[in-house]
Parts: sequence; C-alpha cells; structure tokens
Amino acid sequence: MTWLRRALVAAALAWTTGARADPAVTVGEVSIEVEAIDARCGDPCLRLAAEVQERKAATLETLVGEALLANAPAVLPAAVSEPAVDAYLATHAADFHGPAARDRAAVRFFLEREARRDATKAAIVAERARRPPDIRIATDDPTLADQAPADRVLADVGGRPIRNRDVEARLAWPLYRIRGELVLDRRRVAEALVEETLWAREAAARGKTPGVLRDDIRAAVHVSDDDVRAAAAAARRPDGEPPPLERVRPYVLFRAERAAEERFLADAAARAGVRIRLAPARPPRLELGPGALGWRGPEDAPARVVFLTSHRGEITRRMWGVVRRVAAEPGTALAVRPLLPQWDPEATAVAVALRCAGWPLVDAVADHAQPPSSEELTALAVSLGVDAERFRTCAADPATAAAVAAESTEAERLGLDDPPAVLVDGRPFTGMQKPNRLRAVARAARRLASPTPIH
Repeated sequence: MTWLRRALVAAALAWTTGARADPAVTVGEVSIEVEAIDARCGDPCLRLAAEVQERKAATLETLVGEALLANAPAVLPAAVSEPAVDAYLATHAADFHGPAARDRAAVRFFLEREARRDATKAAIVAERARRPPDIRIATDDPTLADQAPADRVLADVGGRPIRNRDVEARLAWPLYRIRGELVLDRRRVAEALVEETLWAREAAARGKTPGVLRDDIRAAVHVSDDDVRAAAAAARRPDGEPPPLERVRPYVLFRAERAAEERFLADAAARAGVRIRLAPARPPRLELGPGALGWRGPEDAPARVVFLTSHRGEITRRMWGVVRRVAAEPGTALAVRPLLPQWDPEATAVAVALRCAGWPLVDAVADHAQPPSSEELTALAVSLGVDAERFRTCAADPATAAAVAAESTEAERLGLDDPPAVLVDGRPFTGMQKPNRLRAVARAARRLASPTPIH
C-alpha cells in the first residue's frame, strides 16, 4: 500500500502498550482500537501478545524467588560423588574426548550446577511457605503484558516491591524482539483497516457502496496502445522477442487501475487525517562488562564491542571476522565472552581454555567452525607461550568452569540466549550481521563522544 506508507512517513507515530489515551488508529472521526486490530489479526497477534504475558509471568516468578532468597543463607547442595561422575561419563561417553581430568571436572561442574538449581528451587518453595509473597497480579491478567505504568507494583516480598519496570528490565531484549514482531503484524492489519475505512467514508459521501466506487474509479482508467507497447518492450528478454501485446495489456491495465486507486486513497487519507500510532520501540541498550579477558583496546574507548560466542558453528566463525573488522577501527575496544545457554562440554572446554590462556588464544581458536579438541587446545596454548603445566591445572580446575558458566549466566539474564550475539555500544545484535550495520553503531558512539568528526 504505497499511499499509506508515504503517509506514515509524515505522520507523528507513537508506540504505546498499556493504557492508551489515544486509539491505535484514527481515520477522521473513526477510531480503531488495538483490540479491533488484534481481532482481525487473529492467531499471529494473539500468539505474540500471549508470549509477552507468559514471559513476564515467568520472570516475575524468578524475581520473587530471588527476593525470597536475598537474605537467606547460601544454598548448599549435596556434594557430587565420584560414582555419580563415573555414571554420567559412562552414559555420555560420546560427548567427551579427554583429557580425563578435564572431562571429570566438566561433568562435576554440570552435576553440581543441576544439584544447585534443584536445591535453589526447594529453598524457594520453603521460603515461600514460611513467608508468602504478596502477588498483586494474576498470571492470566492481560494487563501483565503492558509496559506502563512502569512503577506498578506486581509483587511484594517482605516489604521489597517488585515493579513492572524490574520485570521489563530483565526481559528488555526478548520483549523488544517479540513486541517488534507484534507491531509489524498490527501495522499490516491497521493499514488494511484504514483502507477499508477510507473506502467506506468516501463511498458514503457519494451515496454509493465501496464496491461501486472502486468500479467507477477503475472504469475511468484508460491504457493506450503506446503504454502497452512500452511495457512489452520493457519486458523483452535480452535474447528474445517482446511478449505479445494481448498478453501484456491486462497487466498494464491492472497496474494503472491500482495506481488510480492509490492516488484516490492518498487524497482521501490526507483529507481525513489518518494517524497510526503503532511504531516500534527503540532497541534496548544492555549493560555488560568485558568479562575475564578484559578489553582489547583502550579501556576508555568511546565505542565498545562485546562478542558473545558459543565457539561453535559456521555463523560464529564468520561473525568473528565481522567483529574483528568493526573493532579494528580507532577508538574501539573489543571484549569476548562465553555464551553457553545449553550444556556443551566441548564448547565449555574452549571457553575454559581461553580463560586460562587469555587473549593470545582467542584468535587461534575463533576461526574454527567446531571446537578444537583438548589436545589441540593445549598445543595451541603452549605454542603461544603459555606454560603447559599451569594451563592444564587451570583447565582441570572446577572453579574455572564455574567462572565460565557465571559469565554466560550474566549474559543470559539479559535475555541473550542465542549465540553468537554482539553488543555494540550496548545495542544487541544476534545471528549473522553485515559489518556496515555494526560499524554504523560504533561510529555513532564515537561521534557522540568526540567534539571533532570521526570518519
């Protein structure tokens, strides 16, 4: 709908969720509420709106659990026994390739993490029974999906309020993506409803039905023989004859009729004053430090790039090349952090190796589409000047794997759970990205920090 897209460029757009003082769409005196848009949209919009609500309900439960345990003693799960490690290794032998000490450390860490999660859940249940939190919104309340009001108290845990903004902040990135998709679906439906409303208004003003009005507009369209010949010439293949004119004429007539309708609707929209208040929110900016490896480049660089990697897959390998090019520009600092939302012993081993060997090993392993083996990691580290015994001791220490998992968890808490991901000046990007898109964000950050132009 070319006419409407042009109108939207000039319109003042505002995206709101929650209590809206204005309707989502106005066409003259006609108001179209978001509920009507969702009713027409059907399952796509309902599914996305339900996903926002479900995500927020789950995160509210998480925040309540964290608040319940905030002042409680640390959760101490039962120790993982050697037979439990042996049993896991025997059951999942294909996932481990040595050395044995590192494999055992990785399994012990995984089993301890699962035991800690189970113990934490049990502790939350016990605390909840001892001092029940005041939950002030039902999980099936549709207003839970609203962004506003931000200071609305959704729950209270012993005098500690959990507000809507707290839940929104924890889910900033996933909610931005879901709501962005929802806005696109709603705008598609809104454009159709606006067009229907304009046809109805204009037809009523002329004492006609919309169908008759459209027939009249199309009937007034004339297509000349010259128009048809020009279209046929444009459709000629480089090595062939133009298509027959009798085949081209219906297509040219259809386009001319549609253009006439669009001109009519554009004029009607201008006179009616169409306003569509459905615009996507600005992308969030996520705060995440450089992790154990620190920054490569000046720590006070105005542009900061954080690459979050699972050390696995062709997209990860290619994105490393993109990130390196972006970070190579002056005034840019680069950090590399693990993002391992799924249990992956081989990828964890690479993250552990990087933590033990530091930046020299990053470039050596980043070009691999699949995680290098244990022997390859050790050989690479030694070839880069890392002491072999120190490296092996560090890699086999369960505390190293625990620290890697903690780094990943910090990113996951921000909703980053789909590696590879990149933060450029705090703005998140996931999957394969073009260098120019990331470079533009980094350059904008440098321009804001510099009184003189930076190219």
